[in-house]
Amino acid sequence: MEEEGAEKASYALKLLQSEGELTIASTGKDPHSGRMETQEYHVEGPVAIILTTTSIDIDEELMNRCLVLTVDESKAQTEKIHQLQRLARTPEGILASEKRKQITTLMQNAQRLIQPMKIANPYAQHLTFTSGRTRTRRDHEKYLTLIDTIALLHQHQRQAITHKIGTGTTAREIQMLPVTLEDIAAANLLAPEVLGRSLDELPPQTRRLLEYIQKLVQSKRKEGP
Repeated sequence: MEEEGAEKASYALKLLQSEGELTIASTGKDPHSGRMETQEYHVEGPVAIILTTTSIDIDEELMNRCLVLTVDESKAQTEKIHQLQRLARTPEGILASEKRKQITTLMQNAQRLIQPMKIANPYAQHLTFTSGRTRTRRDHEKYLTLIDTIALLHQHQRQAITHKIGTGTTAREIQMLPVTLEDIAAANLLAPEVLGRSLDELPPQTRRLLEYIQKLVQSKRKEGP
């Protein structure tokens, strides 16, 4: 949904993300007696929340719980979008759209094959992360979760680790999927894109303007007076 439309529900969304569950009490009418009474509604996660906005100022408390992605606003990207919009009107574009629906269905079915598993990272103690600000406590968790997610996608390509806990009738087995160095390498390639923007104190548009000004000043200095 649009971030502006969810503004009034931002506290509930933040609570649902952090706690994994949400309980709300509201006043409603009893269907039998007709009297007003307090009714409780309980929702459990996990949840996936996607918000879009054109606003530069975003609720900091909500933003540090999310991955922040921005669109490419360059002229070259706009020209590519125009080209695809024109292509969509052609016979080839219509056929490609139908084929894309089949691919989307295939990918959705592939995701349904992924089962919940505990992820074991034997390299976790050797990882590092910036710690200059308090908010990186949440961003560090995002980074570790990114590694876990990449490992989870390979659950059918690698052997799980099985550990037995307890003895006798209380004994039970726990399966864990191991993280590989390749998973960490892939996460390190993605992290600057999915975490770098949320760690930046400047909005993407402002950052691009600042970089443009810096390049302009450097070129002027090279040209001399």
